Amino acid sequence: MSFQSRLGGLALATFCALCAQAALAGTWQKSLRVPVTESYESNPLLRSNGGQSAWTTTISPSIKLSDMFELDQFNADLAVHEVRSSNTAARANRTDPRLSLSWLRQLSRGSFGLSGSYERESTRTSELQDTGLIYLDSTRTEKSIQANSQYMLSERSTLAGHVQYDDVSYNNRAFTDYKTSTANLNLNYQYSETLQPYAGLSATHYVPGTNAFNLSSSDQYMLQGGLKWRYSPTTDATFYLGSEHTSGVNKGSGGVGGVTLHHATALSDLSLAITRSVSPSGLGSFVKADQVTGNWSYALAERDKTGVDLTWRKNDDIYRTKASQVGAWFSHEWSQDWSTKLGYRHRILDQLGVSGKSDEISVSLIYIRPEF
Repeated sequence: MSFQSRLGGLALATFCALCAQAALAGTWQKSLRVPVTESYESNPLLRSNGGQSAWTTTISPSIKLSDMFELDQFNADLAVHEVRSSNTAARANRTDPRLSLSWLRQLSRGSFGLSGSYERESTRTSELQDTGLIYLDSTRTEKSIQANSQYMLSERSTLAGHVQYDDVSYNNRAFTDYKTSTANLNLNYQYSETLQPYAGLSATHYVPGTNAFNLSSSDQYMLQGGLKWRYSPTTDATFYLGSEHTSGVNKGSGGVGGVTLHHATALSDLSLAITRSVSPSGLGSFVKADQVTGNWSYALAERDKTGVDLTWRKNDDIYRTKASQVGAWFSHEWSQDWSTKLGYRHRILDQLGVSGKSDEISVSLIYIRPEF
């Protein structure tokens, strides 16, 4: 048994023991959400030619649990994504579970926490963003274990540490299974009420799975610094720059960084982000990507909201993929428990100069029970 497996087993056993203690001593707060969606998409696999359409019915019930027991906070999230399609060649019938557990203990000068998750999802969703490849509606499974700590060095400065182990697998040989071990350390300094500079360093070890051909492990080292700026009670921004070095298949060095902006008022909410990142992927190593995202929502009335979402991403890999998506939605709350949502989404995928497009319309009926 590997060191990572033994460490993961120990962390899981510790977490289960703590949850059992809380279950016996505390009172869990519970919330339920059940959206049911009917949608039509013209070309789910974004084929350049010969694309097929599909009607789908999706049911995604989720339950969230939380509890406080003295200095300990526990959270659990269980969800199932059930999909039934009129055309399984374009979009497969699926049952995808998701489970996450977390524990956080408050200490005299900081905190320490453990978390774990299991998630299964379609590569239509995960790989369109990560690699741009969606040959088939296949499955990606991810298991993750994390530990986080935070320590207050002084009234103004805080040191935060994070370690994480991920195990990602696919049921499609077009992708490479992989495991990653990551550790990072960040130093934050509260210069004033509006300015918070920070600096961080991280290291990631990437190991391709047994289904990889002639691929060796890779390592990535990153150093970055940034500034969090609170311009006003309604507006804040983050700026960061860094340098990274990667060994292995896609070895090289380069810059990373980004800018994020958030503006919120009583009626509207706006978020914008422009980033360059280097992250693990199912292509056998790390992938560099440039991405722009934007989200805007506005309250038309007490129970009516509308919004626009957009995403553009360019992956610097052997396929040179570019993916973009723009969507608009409208929601209405019928009561505290019931609401409906209408949506439209347009997607474009460009791969090696060949483009595929798709349009999707959807209507959702959502049941929410904040406490039960």
